[in-house]
Amino acid sequence: MIKQTITFIALFIGLNTIAQIKFEKGYIINNNGEKIDCLIKNEDWLHNPLTFLYKKDNNSKEIIGNLNSIKEFSVNGYSKYKRFKVNIDKSKTNINQLSRKRTYDFVMETLFLKVLIEGKANLYVYDEGDIIKYFYKKENASIHQLEYKEYLNSKNYLAKNKNYLTQLRIDVSCDNVNYKNVIYKKNSLVNYFLTYNNCNGVNNLTKDYTKSVNKNKFNINIKLGVGQSSTTFTNDLFGYSDIESSGINFRAGVEGEYILPFNKNKWSIFVEPTYQTYKSEIEGNQSGEISYSSIELPFGIKYYMFLNDSSKLFISGAYVLDFTMNSEIDFKNIGDLDIETTTSYLIGFGYNYNDKYTLEARFNSGRDLTQNYTYWQTNYTSFSIVLGYNIF
Repeated sequence: MIKQTITFIALFIGLNTIAQIKFEKGYIINNNGEKIDCLIKNEDWLHNPLTFLYKKDNNSKEIIGNLNSIKEFSVNGYSKYKRFKVNIDKSKTNINQLSRKRTYDFVMETLFLKVLIEGKANLYVYDEGDIIKYFYKKENASIHQLEYKEYLNSKNYLAKNKNYLTQLRIDVSCDNVNYKNVIYKKNSLVNYFLTYNNCNGVNNLTKDYTKSVNKNKFNINIKLGVGQSSTTFTNDLFGYSDIESSGINFRAGVEGEYILPFNKNKWSIFVEPTYQTYKSEIEGNQSGEISYSSIELPFGIKYYMFLNDSSKLFISGAYVLDFTMNSEIDFKNIGDLDIETTTSYLIGFGYNYNDKYTLEARFNSGRDLTQNYTYWQTNYTSFSIVLGYNIF
């Protein structure tokens, strides 16, 4: 059943047609410098794109924009990209891929750089996943990379070449701006360039493209659920194998969900502390009763597939910690076993209406209830229907 569910989820992830990716108002500037209002397929790019889709209006065919044909493009209220031919050092910050050279290895490339700040001094970013580099440009001057590199020194220690601080001191500074505390991160650099532009009296003309309409969102959801739980028991020492229980489980929890700020709100991470309880008769070549209550703590991720502006499907997956509460397995002929559990996994598929109500089917498996007993093995699984209501 797990394999079938995973296959089912993978199928839905592949359905790119079900998404909140739409053509939205924007513009392009072609190689002739002509600005053309159009509709751009807003994919809310996590990384800098090489191509994008646009069309003149809703009735026109789609056109591929690329580095050869487009100098600049923008989706109104979301993002703006400009084409530059730049010297870029593509050194990585992954500890397993660090260079042993302090110096930069620049190569010339033509790229779409994402605009972060425009003013007397402009700030841009190039993001390739494990390569994130920032660039700056002052008025009619050339564009330059803000130079920063992590490397391994001769003693095999992590070292940093922070030449960007020298660049800021020489090219982008004024009396009221402290460049020494700037770190090579988006928020720090954005704040610095905003302060610099304000220092130079162009605050009213400065544009901050980091304040898009696609803001991060945090949700608090109340969750109530009911379902079917089952447990199988085996004991290799005594040859017990045909022992099982099945019964109704109840659950109540609170979910905290953070919508990730890219890809048009299609991804989120969540944590959901939940109280669950399950009580059932044990049947087979040993009889008795299982009484199991716990606080589950799933940590997981969701992927949304938008049907329209008010409805969306989602799939979820989580790693589940479990903390038992006065739980035991009572065999009539053997005695009591205290329940101490292992971690488990859950996968789910659900429907969300108007960002307010959710209905989700969940499957949880892989949990051993007798991890402290050498010869006992149990397999606890549950299938639940969970209702959710957004309170924040």
